[in-house]
Amino acid sequence: MKKTYAILLAAGLVFLTACGSSNTSTDNNTDSAVAPAAAVSATVSKEVVSDQIVEEFVEDEFTFGPADLRCEIPKGFVESEYEGEYYTKKYPKDVSSINQVIIESDENTTLMTKDEYIKMVQVEFAEAYGDNINVNITQFDKMMITGRPALVVMYDYKFKGDTYSVLTYMIYNGTETNYVTYLQGPGADWMDAFIESGNTLHFDDATDGETNG
Repeated sequence: MKKTYAILLAAGLVFLTACGSSNTSTDNNTDSAVAPAAAVSATVSKEVVSDQIVEEFVEDEFTFGPADLRCEIPKGFVESEYEGEYYTKKYPKDVSSINQVIIESDENTTLMTKDEYIKMVQVEFAEAYGDNINVNITQFDKMMITGRPALVVMYDYKFKGDTYSVLTYMIYNGTETNYVTYLQGPGADWMDAFIESGNTLHFDDATDGETNG
């Protein structure tokens, strides 16, 4: 299975859940509230602040195993026909989205450098859309999320004259990597809500008997 970024895909309190190689989610939000539109430039000073950010990973502290990845989805987003993918209620006027992809691999992607990450995004964007983009990374930090090493990356890019801002988490879980991508479309103002959502990311033990729904 090849990972592709939801760079241009257009997604309340709900759960984003993943276990093994499957994605499941529920949406109990009926609130129609959406974030007001604002200039994208307002995201320039945005930054994820969390006590889970670390200077370096300590492998002895890693915890791997089957588990459900959960987070709170911002109000104003609804699940699409694809599990793990959310669009705004104003789509396609607002193409902002939230997307989760799980890739089965024992490769620890959190070891990549900022330059390697930029190259990866540029290559996959060119393959998907046939265009070259400049990726402006404003945050590139290591994190520990429920004992799993992760990278949190914030960046923006221009595509066909419009500016898109992205907050993404790459979370390694031993035999798989969870990719959670928050995309802010042109003219939208979701980044504060995205950061708040990202700060709720955590794993629940898949064997604890808890049911989702």
